[in-house]
Amino acid sequence: QWLVHMLTELSFELRRAKATNQISARYYCEVNIYVTAVEKGVKEVPRLSRPPRTLANTVLAGGVKPLFTAEELFKKLLNPTVESKGQAEKMSAAAAENRLQDIWIWNGRPHWPDIFAEMLKNRQHSDIGVCFCGAPAIGADLAAMCEKYSSVEEDCLFTLHKENF
Repeated sequence: QWLVHMLTELSFELRRAKATNQISARYYCEVNIYVTAVEKGVKEVPRLSRPPRTLANTVLAGGVKPLFTAEELFKKLLNPTVESKGQAEKMSAAAAENRLQDIWIWNGRPHWPDIFAEMLKNRQHSDIGVCFCGAPAIGADLAAMCEKYSSVEEDCLFTLHKENF
Protein backbone atom coordinates (compact mmCIF):
# COMPACT_ATOMS: atom_id res chain seq x y z
CA GLN A 1 0.00 0.00 0.00
CA TRP A 2 3.01 2.30 0.35
CA LEU A 3 3.13 2.51 -3.46
CA VAL A 4 -0.49 3.70 -3.60
CA HIS A 5 0.29 6.54 -1.19
CA MET A 6 3.55 7.42 -2.94
CA LEU A 7 1.96 7.57 -6.41
CA THR A 8 -0.98 9.62 -5.13
CA GLU A 9 1.30 12.15 -3.47
CA LEU A 10 3.72 12.23 -6.42
CA SER A 11 0.88 12.96 -8.85
CA PHE A 12 -0.42 15.77 -6.69
CA GLU A 13 3.04 17.29 -6.14
CA LEU A 14 3.81 17.20 -9.88
CA ARG A 15 0.48 18.87 -10.62
CA ARG A 16 1.11 21.51 -7.95
CA ALA A 17 4.69 22.15 -9.11
CA LYS A 18 3.58 22.66 -12.72
CA ALA A 19 0.72 24.95 -11.68
CA THR A 20 3.09 27.13 -9.64
CA ASN A 21 5.80 27.09 -12.36
CA GLN A 22 8.28 25.16 -10.24
CA ILE A 23 8.46 22.58 -13.04
CA SER A 24 8.12 23.52 -16.69
CA ALA A 25 4.92 22.28 -18.32
CA ARG A 26 7.05 20.67 -21.04
CA TYR A 27 8.18 17.92 -18.65
CA TYR A 28 5.98 14.87 -18.46
CA CYS A 29 5.80 11.81 -16.24
CA GLU A 30 3.47 8.95 -17.09
CA VAL A 31 3.05 5.76 -15.05
CA ASN A 32 1.60 2.59 -16.57
CA ILE A 33 0.81 -0.22 -14.14
CA TYR A 34 0.09 -3.69 -15.51
CA VAL A 35 -1.91 -5.90 -13.16
CA THR A 36 -1.50 -9.53 -14.20
CA ALA A 37 -3.28 -12.69 -13.04
CA VAL A 38 -6.43 -10.81 -12.07
CA GLU A 39 -9.12 -13.04 -10.60
CA LYS A 40 -12.57 -12.80 -12.15
CA GLY A 41 -15.16 -10.79 -10.31
CA VAL A 42 -14.95 -7.54 -8.42
CA LYS A 43 -12.77 -7.64 -5.32
CA GLU A 44 -13.86 -5.92 -2.17
CA VAL A 45 -11.44 -3.11 -1.45
CA PRO A 46 -10.10 -3.16 2.10
CA ARG A 47 -9.31 0.05 3.94
CA LEU A 48 -5.81 1.35 3.49
CA SER A 49 -3.65 0.30 6.43
CA ARG A 50 -2.47 3.84 7.07
CA PRO A 51 -4.65 6.84 6.51
CA PRO A 52 -3.67 8.81 3.43
CA ARG A 53 -2.15 12.23 3.75
CA THR A 54 -5.03 14.68 3.66
CA LEU A 55 -4.78 15.93 0.10
CA ALA A 56 -8.47 15.88 -0.81
CA ASN A 57 -9.21 19.21 0.87
CA THR A 58 -5.87 20.76 0.00
CA VAL A 59 -6.00 23.81 -2.24
CA LEU A 60 -2.73 25.57 -2.92
CA ALA A 61 -1.64 28.52 -5.04
CA GLY A 62 -3.61 28.75 -8.23
CA GLY A 63 -6.45 26.60 -6.87
CA VAL A 64 -4.58 23.31 -7.39
CA LYS A 65 -6.46 20.32 -6.00
CA PRO A 66 -5.70 16.60 -6.22
CA LEU A 67 -7.50 14.84 -9.06
CA PHE A 68 -7.85 11.52 -7.22
CA THR A 69 -7.45 9.93 -3.80
CA ALA A 70 -5.31 7.04 -2.61
CA GLU A 71 -8.51 5.07 -2.09
CA GLU A 72 -9.54 5.56 -5.74
CA LEU A 73 -6.14 4.38 -6.97
CA PHE A 74 -6.19 1.37 -4.64
CA LYS A 75 -9.65 0.36 -5.90
CA LYS A 76 -8.53 0.56 -9.55
CA LEU A 77 -5.40 -1.49 -8.80
CA LEU A 78 -7.44 -4.25 -7.17
CA ASN A 79 -10.10 -4.18 -9.91
CA PRO A 80 -8.47 -3.22 -13.23
CA THR A 81 -11.17 -2.95 -15.89
CA VAL A 82 -9.32 -2.11 -19.12
CA GLU A 83 -7.39 -4.80 -21.02
CA SER A 84 -3.83 -3.90 -21.98
CA LYS A 85 -4.28 -5.16 -25.57
CA GLY A 86 -4.55 -2.19 -27.89
CA GLN A 87 -3.12 0.12 -25.23
CA ALA A 88 -1.97 2.85 -27.63
CA GLU A 89 -5.42 3.30 -29.14
CA LYS A 90 -7.08 3.26 -25.73
CA MET A 91 -4.72 5.94 -24.44
CA SER A 92 -5.69 8.31 -27.24
CA ALA A 93 -9.37 8.23 -26.26
CA ALA A 94 -10.75 11.45 -24.79
CA ALA A 95 -11.96 9.78 -21.58
CA ALA A 96 -10.44 6.66 -20.10
CA GLU A 97 -11.80 4.83 -17.07
CA ASN A 98 -8.35 3.42 -16.24
CA ARG A 99 -6.64 6.82 -16.02
CA LEU A 100 -6.05 8.84 -12.89
CA GLN A 101 -4.21 12.01 -13.95
CA ASP A 102 -1.01 10.53 -15.51
CA ILE A 103 -1.36 7.04 -14.02
CA TRP A 104 -2.81 4.28 -16.20
CA ILE A 105 -3.91 0.92 -14.74
CA TRP A 106 -4.05 -1.99 -17.19
CA ASN A 107 -5.43 -5.50 -16.84
CA GLY A 108 -2.93 -7.86 -18.45
CA ARG A 109 0.59 -7.98 -19.77
CA PRO A 110 2.04 -5.17 -21.88
CA HIS A 111 2.92 -5.63 -25.57
CA TRP A 112 6.30 -3.90 -25.53
CA PRO A 113 6.84 -3.47 -29.31
CA ASP A 114 3.57 -1.54 -29.71
CA ILE A 115 4.27 0.59 -26.63
CA PHE A 116 7.83 1.50 -27.61
CA ALA A 117 6.85 2.24 -31.22
CA GLU A 118 4.10 4.56 -29.99
CA MET A 119 6.46 6.34 -27.57
CA LEU A 120 9.04 6.79 -30.34
CA LYS A 121 6.42 8.19 -32.71
CA ASN A 122 4.82 10.61 -30.21
CA ARG A 123 7.79 11.66 -28.10
CA GLN A 124 8.28 15.31 -27.16
CA HIS A 125 11.90 14.92 -26.06
CA SER A 126 14.92 13.01 -27.28
CA ASP A 127 15.53 11.31 -23.90
CA ILE A 128 12.92 8.88 -22.59
CA GLY A 129 13.41 7.24 -19.21
CA VAL A 130 11.87 3.82 -18.68
CA CYS A 131 11.54 2.90 -14.99
CA PHE A 132 10.86 -0.66 -13.94
CA CYS A 133 10.67 -2.70 -10.76
CA GLY A 134 10.04 -6.41 -11.10
CA ALA A 135 11.31 -9.76 -12.27
CA PRO A 136 14.75 -9.85 -13.97
CA ALA A 137 13.35 -11.52 -17.11
CA ILE A 138 11.01 -8.59 -17.73
CA GLY A 139 13.87 -6.16 -17.07
CA ALA A 140 15.92 -7.98 -19.74
CA ASP A 141 13.03 -7.62 -22.20
CA LEU A 142 12.80 -3.90 -21.45
CA ALA A 143 16.57 -3.46 -21.87
CA ALA A 144 16.32 -5.10 -25.31
CA MET A 145 13.39 -2.84 -26.25
CA CYS A 146 15.29 0.27 -25.11
CA GLU A 147 18.22 -0.72 -27.28
CA LYS A 148 16.04 -1.64 -30.27
CA TYR A 149 14.03 1.59 -30.26
CA SER A 150 16.85 4.01 -29.44
CA SER A 151 17.97 5.73 -32.63
CA VAL A 152 20.78 8.15 -33.42
CA GLU A 153 19.12 8.97 -36.74
CA GLU A 154 15.85 9.88 -35.03
CA ASP A 155 17.61 11.54 -32.07
CA CYS A 156 15.92 9.31 -29.50
CA LEU A 157 17.43 7.51 -26.53
CA PHE A 158 15.47 5.14 -24.28
CA THR A 159 17.22 4.65 -20.93
CA LEU A 160 16.18 1.84 -18.59
CA HIS A 161 16.20 2.47 -14.83
CA LYS A 162 15.42 -0.79 -13.06
CA GLU A 163 15.16 -2.49 -9.70
CA ASN A 164 14.83 -6.26 -9.61
CA PHE A 165 13.23 -8.34 -6.89
